[in-house]
Amino acid sequence: MRILLINCPSKQKFVKEGRCQHKAGVFGTVYPPLTLVSMATILKKRHSVWVIDAEIGNVKEKDVLKDIKNKGFELIIVNVSSPTAEKDISFIKKLREIGYSKSIGALGIHATFFAREFLEHTPVDFVILGEGETFALSLSEARQLSLKDALGVAYRDKKGVKFNANPKPDVDALPIPDWCLIDYKKYRIPLFDKPYVIVQIGRGCPYKCVFCIAPYHYGSKVRSKSVKKIIIEIENGLSLGVRDFFFFQETFNIDNGLIQELCRVIIKKRLNIRWFANSRADLIDDETLRLMKKAGCWMVSLGIESLDQRVLNNARKGCTIQKLKEGINKINRAGILAMGQFIIGLPGDTLATMKKTVLLSKRIGLDFAVFYNATPFPGTELYSQKYDRFYKKKGWDQSLEYSEISMKGGIDTNKIVKAAWISFYARPALVIRLARKLGFWTLLRAAWSIIKLR
Repeated sequence: MRILLINCPSKQKFVKEGRCQHKAGVFGTVYPPLTLVSMATILKKRHSVWVIDAEIGNVKEKDVLKDIKNKGFELIIVNVSSPTAEKDISFIKKLREIGYSKSIGALGIHATFFAREFLEHTPVDFVILGEGETFALSLSEARQLSLKDALGVAYRDKKGVKFNANPKPDVDALPIPDWCLIDYKKYRIPLFDKPYVIVQIGRGCPYKCVFCIAPYHYGSKVRSKSVKKIIIEIENGLSLGVRDFFFFQETFNIDNGLIQELCRVIIKKRLNIRWFANSRADLIDDETLRLMKKAGCWMVSLGIESLDQRVLNNARKGCTIQKLKEGINKINRAGILAMGQFIIGLPGDTLATMKKTVLLSKRIGLDFAVFYNATPFPGTELYSQKYDRFYKKKGWDQSLEYSEISMKGGIDTNKIVKAAWISFYARPALVIRLARKLGFWTLLRAAWSIIKLR
């Protein structure tokens, strides 16, 4: 079969990777489409596969549609996210309008959560449930698509909507992503202006944060890759001339023993790479940080969310403000940059607690900060709490994105978020601090990236 996997064109750059669905990420960076590449790598075992990521570059919708019309694809898989739902569904409809009559599948958290609605109200033939590789592995063993026999899908038949079994894939058994299926050199970290790829360390998160989609998408059980497998993926990137990596996992340091072992192998093999990761501040320890720094870690991104304890408790973060501060101090001592991720407007947030969080964000040793509006993404507990106010009125097929929502009646959290960005970065002391750590030209690139992002 001739198969296309696609991130549709949109007016702004969006991250549409696994649980991450938001406007362009760190310093305006679009993530390499790991899920699409991973699925395509599996499918190419038996099929001819193409990947189009229209989130990178200046790809126009009319050009993509024209290209699709001429390629004779037998199956098109469209990645759908909550922030781009309207545009993605519109693209699916346009596929039918240009005369594409073959199979269309929808992929992604939004499509999974609203699988029944997609099958009843859009022209898709099936929805790929969850992580994607389960379906890809199933199809890689068949010459033609048989929805009745495929794993990890929902589809329609004469009796209605059917949901097939959807077992979680063994992440350590998945093939090494073939980054040559895309123009991987286009994905760059602006600070260094160098290409980077994602190496997924594992999937799953045992924490129950009300705002996070990870437990719904990946499950609560942590499924880690072996150090051997991770090293092979790193070496594959190196063979392509890539030395920068995003070590991708919901909580990178959920198993410090594994991370220490990984770092020791990177050091022993002298891989000379540069990487960053997401972590929980309360799980950080000095020995792990020492090894991370030696193994090439330059930044750790922390989900801080709020600097008011009552708000953190309401969000079920499972962490104290004191632990957050101690973790940041440890990162600073290790010589690694610290980025804090904040969510404005969580349950229990007031104007006073929001202002408190913004003020204290400048006093706890962070080098970078990102501020978001609390958003009730489908699949989160926050969605369940706020359903009546948002999706019931707005519609399942409407887009929902961090910067376009305010859950606090009478408080414009968009205004607070915008002010927070300015307040955090427009500080001479921070500029001097970053210039010393990064160098002038790297800081200039970082500043320009942040300005473009806002």
